[in-house]
Amino acid sequence: MSLMQAINNDPTTQDTALVTQFKDFMGRQLRCHISDGRIITGSFDCIDKHRNIILDRATEIKSIDKPNTTRSIGYVLIPGEHLIKCEVENDAE
Repeated sequence: MSLMQAINNDPTTQDTALVTQFKDFMGRQLRCHISDGRIITGSFDCIDKHRNIILDRATEIKSIDKPNTTRSIGYVLIPGEHLIKCEVENDAE
């Protein structure tokens, strides 16, 4: 189950599973695609019932076609209404 699928499922029937899954995501690197075409990557810190996500040590990629168009934005809240998808980045092991 992807992060966005877990967020969109009915929380009253799967609350325990969601809490467990989100605890596993804490501190992991997320790549969040937002509605204006930007991609924000950072360390997952928290989420609320409105799908707002907070990332720590975040970086903004303005265009996937031009990966050198990045800037550090630090601690950021991404409004849930602008989220298209979020992916957990692979661990570099």
